[in-house]
Amino acid sequence: MPDIGRPRKGEARDKFDRSKTKARLRVMLWTGLPQASLMRVTPMDVDLDRAVVYVRPRKKGRGAAATTMRLTPDGVEAFRELLRATAWGRFSTKSMAQSFHRAIARLLEQEPGLPIPRNWRPYDLRHTWLSYVLEVTGDERAVMQLAQHKDRRTTDRYVKRAQEIRTQLAIDRIADARRKVGA
Repeated sequence: MPDIGRPRKGEARDKFDRSKTKARLRVMLWTGLPQASLMRVTPMDVDLDRAVVYVRPRKKGRGAAATTMRLTPDGVEAFRELLRATAWGRFSTKSMAQSFHRAIARLLEQEPGLPIPRNWRPYDLRHTWLSYVLEVTGDERAVMQLAQHKDRRTTDRYVKRAQEIRTQLAIDRIADARRKVGA
């Protein structure tokens, strides 16, 4: 089953065709779900009216716990796109990564100055989302719970990155303020 949402060779793309890969990547960006968890989500697990999604556990038995994740408005819209694209179930992570890399290459051709590394992976969208949550809330414990990390050291990777960003923002603000005073 091709999951990249492209027409066959020689066929024109219908304007109503939706890219399944793009829909999945949007969900990953706005929810922080890794690919393996996204594969386990079904339409019955999503309640867009209440803005929640039920995420099934990776394994069965002892230690397996499902979680109910609250969604932001952007997360709700991403799941709506996933519904429209009918992108549920198992999919090839390899083809998703290839589509992701092609999209990054096209973006960097159009905007060469963007600070996007060429070796980004779809999984890095999870890191991006968790870093944003930490930047906005400053609550390390909330990030740990949202990410479903068992060990605090795992979450510390996101904390370190968010602290680096906050430090750079502070330096930029100081530089802007000095320029305004000097101007």
